[in-house]
Amino acid sequence: MATQRLRSGGPVQVLLVAGSAQLRQAWVDILAAVPGVRVAGQFGAAADLLEWLVWTHQPWHYAFVDLALWNGPAQEWLRQVASRRDAGTVVAVADEVSPAARETCDRVGIRELLPRDDLEAFRGFVQKQLM
Repeated sequence: MATQRLRSGGPVQVLLVAGSAQLRQAWVDILAAVPGVRVAGQFGAAADLLEWLVWTHQPWHYAFVDLALWNGPAQEWLRQVASRRDAGTVVAVADEVSPAARETCDRVGIRELLPRDDLEAFRGFVQKQLM
């Protein structure tokens, strides 16, 4: 998939949304090893991502989002992000890949779910989908 986007002339644009700066940095380090991938934005809060989407109008291909930041009414915002006509693939991370987390993902239209602190699972997803 990434190679198709590269042939069309640009890097794969990735957004990172997690409250932990350490987690975002670990993701950046993993993504830095993937040719043709660019981190287009990093956000510590759901509202920051939404503001970026409203004002930037920059295309993006993948968004890795921490479900912990999308509680209550923010889940509706996440559903809107995931269902936008110009949306890329939204990948959620959660404390654990539990039935409750999967239900939340299903409700907002997210098909991919990874354990938050399992960097090897993140690396495996990136290698499979972005390389």
